Amino acid sequence: MKIILKIFFLILMVSEGYGQCTNSSSYGSATAPVAGSVTITTCQYAGEYAPIYSVVSGTTYQSTSDVATDFITIHRDTYDGAVVASGTTPLNWTAPSSGTYFMHTNTNSSCGTESVCRTTIITFISGGGSNPCTSITSIGGCGSGFTQTYTGGGTGAWNTSYCLYSTPGIEQVYSFVAPSTGTYSIGVSAATGYVDYGWQAGSCASTGWTCIDDIMSAGTYGSMSWTAGTTYYILLDDEDGTTGTHQFYINCPASCTTPGAPASVTGTSTGMTSANLSWAAGTPAGSATVTYYWVVGTSPAVTYGSGVDQGTTTSTSASTAALACNTTYYLRVYAYTSCNGTSSAYSTSAAFTTDACGSGPCFGSYLWLSADAPTDNVPVQVSSCNYAGEYNEILNVVAGQTYQFSSSVPTDWLTITTTANALLTTGTTPVSWVATFSGTVRCHIHTSSACGTESACRENYVTCTSCAVVIPPSYYIHSTTGIQSTYLGDCMVNLDCGTTMNYYDNGGPIGNYSNSINNIYRSFCPNVSGKCVRATMNAMNIEPAGAGCYDFLAIGNGPTQNVTSIWEGCNTLATPNTIAGAWNAGTWTSTDASGCLTFRFYSDGINRRAGWNITLSCVDCAQQNYQATSECEGSFETCGNTSFSGASTGPGHSSTCNGCVVSENYTAWYYFEITTSGTLGLQITPNNLGNPAGCTDPDDYDFALFRADDCSNLGAPVRCSYAWNENCYYGTGPYTGMANINANTGGAVSDQSEDVNGDGYVTPLAVTAGQTYFLMVNGWTPSDLGYNLTFQLSNGAVFTDCDDLVPLPVELSSFKAECNNDLNQIQWKTLSEVNNDYFAVMKSYNGFMFKTIGWVIGQGNSNEPHDYSFVDEEKNEGKVYYQLKQYDFDGNFKYSEIISANCNGMVDPEMQAYFKSNEKQIDVTFSSDASSEYTIQLIDLTGKVIYSQLIHGDGTRLKHEIESGLIPPALYLVRLISGNKMEIKKIVVD
Repeated sequence: MKIILKIFFLILMVSEGYGQCTNSSSYGSATAPVAGSVTITTCQYAGEYAPIYSVVSGTTYQSTSDVATDFITIHRDTYDGAVVASGTTPLNWTAPSSGTYFMHTNTNSSCGTESVCRTTIITFISGGGSNPCTSITSIGGCGSGFTQTYTGGGTGAWNTSYCLYSTPGIEQVYSFVAPSTGTYSIGVSAATGYVDYGWQAGSCASTGWTCIDDIMSAGTYGSMSWTAGTTYYILLDDEDGTTGTHQFYINCPASCTTPGAPASVTGTSTGMTSANLSWAAGTPAGSATVTYYWVVGTSPAVTYGSGVDQGTTTSTSASTAALACNTTYYLRVYAYTSCNGTSSAYSTSAAFTTDACGSGPCFGSYLWLSADAPTDNVPVQVSSCNYAGEYNEILNVVAGQTYQFSSSVPTDWLTITTTANALLTTGTTPVSWVATFSGTVRCHIHTSSACGTESACRENYVTCTSCAVVIPPSYYIHSTTGIQSTYLGDCMVNLDCGTTMNYYDNGGPIGNYSNSINNIYRSFCPNVSGKCVRATMNAMNIEPAGAGCYDFLAIGNGPTQNVTSIWEGCNTLATPNTIAGAWNAGTWTSTDASGCLTFRFYSDGINRRAGWNITLSCVDCAQQNYQATSECEGSFETCGNTSFSGASTGPGHSSTCNGCVVSENYTAWYYFEITTSGTLGLQITPNNLGNPAGCTDPDDYDFALFRADDCSNLGAPVRCSYAWNENCYYGTGPYTGMANINANTGGAVSDQSEDVNGDGYVTPLAVTAGQTYFLMVNGWTPSDLGYNLTFQLSNGAVFTDCDDLVPLPVELSSFKAECNNDLNQIQWKTLSEVNNDYFAVMKSYNGFMFKTIGWVIGQGNSNEPHDYSFVDEEKNEGKVYYQLKQYDFDGNFKYSEIISANCNGMVDPEMQAYFKSNEKQIDVTFSSDASSEYTIQLIDLTGKVIYSQLIHGDGTRLKHEIESGLIPPALYLVRLISGNKMEIKKIVVD
């Protein structure tokens, strides 16, 4: 019953006086008939109105209610527009123009209302344009020799809008019998004015047309799959009713030719289990799309479906990696055309033999790095320094794509396996593999098929040879739907501040935006410090509603959805409607600390306009408050089981869009190393916990945890939560983290990753000694008042201890590097050693993430001086960093200071900073020049300088102490400034 289907609240408005009723509630609708009657609804209440679409100018209609005393009023254009007619049912009326009309039903001429169902009907009486289906022009054949001429203008009988645009003009229907089965198109040789082209099969009617295109210029349009012998009807309908001329014809598919058997068939072994396959098109080549079916087997007469491996392709090459070593195989191919569904004979068989069997497959004993599989055919470097005997993991390979794995050492032996070390293929570099599943694979690297190892660097690459080249966008467009159930339409863009880019609605440079876009947004941020994004409106046409807006664009000052709007509005560039903020002559510059702008768009479900054209650029600005910790490369190095507070001013100069966290907003990155295996959990507590009783939301924080050795190969997060913090409404709660029990709900936690609909918690993670992790904490709330991050270690898990960041227990008198034949020679000297087992020599390209490149045995216990030396065999371009990691006999270890080296320049010790918890002080040491001045600063996470001291150099290595008794426990930056040079270190005060 109707009382179940809708909640009815009626406000009666009488705007035209006695006998002309205007109701404010609608129910039901109908398209005006071109003959006969159409029921609008069987349950109209008195006091409602119903739209009638596609009314034709000059046509007489009859509006009827089955309640004999009902009073009917007809408005045109809008529900409260001009009154065309009114009177007791049945009411005859004639349309003065084409368009949408509104039938209002009341109990009497005093506009009485009644919540009782009545049936309302619209009936065609006479007049209007003639039915186009009674005057059809036949098209006798294909091509320009059968060109037809259509002349628009005037008022037609239909207004069908089959291409989503109003078509009030004259219609003309053409018929055409398809001579063959295939793909047809429309060729337009001349055109003035917009005309909609549509088609339907079998019969002609006012409805049921499929849009080919709305056309205003010459060209080829549409792609229709038509069947031989079927009659098709083509409708041309003028969009604006003005006189215009189109000349068009029908393009038919080419005649079908069955392909000949493929020729020049060749198989070439590329390893013990793989081969490349190729052939040439037969004679004739075949028409339309030709698909080649290839099969490899051990018999010269092998057929498709009975071989060892097989596949289809539209190219003339393929590869296989499903073979056995030292085996002779035969390749056969046949061709199939989609034009007439015919196939060629099989090609002659081509024999080839796979490589001799080695002692492989070989499995590496140590995972070095991981990388995402490429999505184009540009090689991805997985590692710049793999040792033979290690393996890398390639994430997110796609089933059906062909990948090539290679090493920079041409004799290396590669083994490709699953993560369970199930063999996929193996052979001498390069090795190709057609992915049989989507997911992660391993590339094991050895010197030979005898699984040889070598402690020398080689580069490892992966290429998707079957992927297309990705062309960078020439402009940005606005999306119509959100990612992962959010309002975010696209990943955040960090603009190249050396260029400008255009930004359009989803219709692009020439199309209209779509209907029903529900506040979808996207953000643009600068990619360098000291810059802010500027938006300049070049063109705008967004549907207004008087002085207000039916559709609107909102420009926000910051990097996320609910930042403050600096302008919201619609209409045109010449006459903008502003509903919030300031128009500012159509130019807006971010004043947010992030330097970002966010664009949010809403459109209703009725009309579409041309949208907008905005130029995005970067300008100099003072307020852009860049924080290095907003980048993965600037991560805070944490130590111990320490709780600390954090906050951020923006997303940094580059943004991840990986895993469940679909965009960086206000981000801070952390880095830590596991020294003892166990279980890792964490909890993030916002400083603003909100007030559920007063419906005040807390700040919303999300996180993603990556297991990686460096920021260039983060891969997918191992734990991730993007849950919406919604405790104000649903009782989820303000906390997020990794735990077995949800701190918000008290329930058990079972998922490892969750999107915006999650509950805020994912399961803890089993961690292994030696693993390194990156944690991104992402603030979604624009206020970002900060948070407290607590790590929860259990089952024996231990981070690198803060005490391990102090200098070595051995007494170093020197630690330096010298350039020798373009190689760095690291040298150090000890005056005494206690319990010293060995040194690990560690190297870094950024001074932060280090890799062990060699080991040197220590002297145990000694009071004698000892000299040590180690040569870095890799030639380095530019500055690199070295550090010693000294191991005791009991397995404990300590770190040396860091030195930087450049084979084309000098080597000098870096500034070091340590927090001594017993003395409650921070020690800062650095090498000074007697003629220089140095400023030491202590900076908190908000960027505030809380300590500053000027120091004069004396030519020695200086030590400066900062009393920390009054400094709250947290992460801090220690900054050393001298002239135009600056060094920064991270410390934890606990």
